[in-house]
Amino acid sequence: MESRTLVWGKSVSLQPKPVLRYRRHGLTASNPWYPGIVIFDEDIRRDNLRVPIPVSAKFEEKRLKTPYLPHFIVRFFDNNWACVPLSNLKMLGEIPELDRDMVAADSQFQGKWTGKRHAEIKNAFNLAMYSIGSDSE
Repeated sequence: MESRTLVWGKSVSLQPKPVLRYRRHGLTASNPWYPGIVIFDEDIRRDNLRVPIPVSAKFEEKRLKTPYLPHFIVRFFDNNWACVPLSNLKMLGEIPELDRDMVAADSQFQGKWTGKRHAEIKNAFNLAMYSIGSDSE
């Protein structure tokens, strides 16, 4: 995966939450899949980005403790940041069927995330797709 890659990311909560479920790839919080962009260390330094301390600390911890399981720093299109394992990332803008399902009201991936949160996800997706167009000009 390259820096500045657009992704659907499902963040794992930094704080334990009451509603957790076990997945094949480990413990994940019940957060929706959300559009984001992968940010590498060199971009953080070059662009002087301010990654929240808990996110960068979690990234360093995961990098050192589990080097066989890649984690990435992701800035979501709602301006939140997270350390996300590779198993919780899907390419955005590469597979039209996946993108359509992620923003659909009856999405098999998004589950219970409807109403206002669904509208936020759809708006964030549109912003991500716009960023693709503005980068190519």
